[in-house]
Amino acid sequence: MTMRGRLVLWVFCAMASAAAAEISYELTKIDEGTAWVSSYWGYNAPKLIYDGDRYFTVGLWGAEQATATGALYALRDGQWHKGYTWEGLNYQPGMLLLDSAQRPILIYPRQGAGPVILRSRQRGAISDFDAIATPAWLDKAGYIGAGIYDDRIVLGYIGDPATYSFNIAVLDLKTMVWQGPFLLARAQREVEPWTTWLYPIILPDADGFHLTVSNQPAAAASYNAILYMYLPYDRLADPPVPEVVARVEPWGGNMAFGEAMWRAQDGSMYVTGQYKPEGGENRLHVYRRDPQTAQWHAQSLSPAQVAAVFEDRGGGLWLTSTYWDALRLYRGADWQVEELADFAEYGLVSSFFLHGIHPGSGSVMPAAPVAVFSAGAHPQYQLWFARFTAAPGQTAVAAVAAPTGYALDQNFPNPFNGATAIRYALPAAGEVDLAVFNLLGHRVARLDTGYQAAGAHEAAWDGLDEEGQSLAAGVYFYRLRYRDQLTVRKLVLLP
Repeated sequence: MTMRGRLVLWVFCAMASAAAAEISYELTKIDEGTAWVSSYWGYNAPKLIYDGDRYFTVGLWGAEQATATGALYALRDGQWHKGYTWEGLNYQPGMLLLDSAQRPILIYPRQGAGPVILRSRQRGAISDFDAIATPAWLDKAGYIGAGIYDDRIVLGYIGDPATYSFNIAVLDLKTMVWQGPFLLARAQREVEPWTTWLYPIILPDADGFHLTVSNQPAAAASYNAILYMYLPYDRLADPPVPEVVARVEPWGGNMAFGEAMWRAQDGSMYVTGQYKPEGGENRLHVYRRDPQTAQWHAQSLSPAQVAAVFEDRGGGLWLTSTYWDALRLYRGADWQVEELADFAEYGLVSSFFLHGIHPGSGSVMPAAPVAVFSAGAHPQYQLWFARFTAAPGQTAVAAVAAPTGYALDQNFPNPFNGATAIRYALPAAGEVDLAVFNLLGHRVARLDTGYQAAGAHEAAWDGLDEEGQSLAAGVYFYRLRYRDQLTVRKLVLLP
């Protein structure tokens, strides 16, 4: 399969009215070719990442599963470029994460063998990787989902396909130490309905991770339950207590299947999924978990689609979804569909398997919603990238500057040889990560992390690394990550 001259089709469209903000989009073809299944097969694992400068995605190609190949792509200088490719692909096209130095991490399963984990040797590279060793007990992992936070990767997967039990493995990239496997759900496949957790969605934080799975009750039935849980790292050996997001009787083609997950600034959890009750229509639903009551609330949006939630810098919620020959954009929190031009004239047939920016991927969040999706009549498929914008001043998705009230000041004193203070301000409460890095991009000290209130904050650094050892004099960088904002400043440590 070739890129066909790296064909890139840009489509610019805008619809405006007095009652609504102007919404425009850019649509880019990434690649096209023959695939035994949709080239973005799989709903949940991160397949689109953004390092603040480039977007990266993956694809699956080949006429049959046994000979399928995977490919990694990057958007650079307005064009999509293909880099690393791999063979022996088992079912999934692979998934992507970014480490704290914004280097891509590629993970993909293999047939009859353990998964492969590769990390780019430098930021932005898509062809030069180092392999990360995996333990023997991770052999034959399938249906893999992944998330990353603070250079800690969490993998959810089924073990030996003969058992389909669901496990968790944790890798600390700083020490390269694996933990696991932690058995969360022992598969029961002798009596229906089965207990088989598949397609995990993983969103880590400093203390643990949010996990959503879909249960498959039988070979001849659809998925019958969407389950959610939060698992602290120090209690992974304890039996989990799942919350039921949605459930149906598993017979008669009924459906309850989770697709994507997001944690909003106010603590709400959002899960998108397909839901078809007995005698009803299969429809796209958005499920919200109230942070105060821990209760789930459902809203039906449309006939069955694949969808992902996105939160802009102002806290506004958006949802992108595919629908046959169109791409849809919904505005939260009442999820009203935006008026967009029809995509049908551009030949989008059977558009499906959409992925947004996964909040657990380690990505820098862009200013507006983006998505990748596949389209095409089997076995000919195309991969597409969509980026939305809005009229300046109408909505926060158009903003490219830092949010009002956000600041990262120059440290004082600078240079310093004892201690220095770093002040920053947040316009609204949210997750932050303030850390110090050396010239190689390696983190040497963490100053502030976790949920912080709105307003002014101050952190001190004494020139020591994370083990309490004195660092060599020289130039260092401190970086503040807040929502989708990433700000870096330089400091000098004197001898």
